[in-house]
Amino acid sequence: MFDPTLHQENTPIDAAPMREQFNSLKALADGCATSVDLVNAIQTTSSNSNGVCNMSMNADVNYEPAQLQAVVDKHDELINLLSR
Repeated sequence: MFDPTLHQENTPIDAAPMREQFNSLKALADGCATSVDLVNAIQTTSSNSNGVCNMSMNADVNYEPAQLQAVVDKHDELINLLSR
């Protein structure tokens, strides 16, 4: 396991602990996501909302509670799909 306190400045070093430090750092780096992993993950992010269809309505010139509720419902549907 990587120990950031090793080695103190101006102290002698031993090959075995240094090798362990380097191997631990490599293991940490190998466990991180690569840029390819991130690009692949981002490529499909937009598809989360593909199931939300367009609202096929025009705005009513008068206040229409049912129409407003439809907008609120569609908004909620989109928020729920995009939430992770």
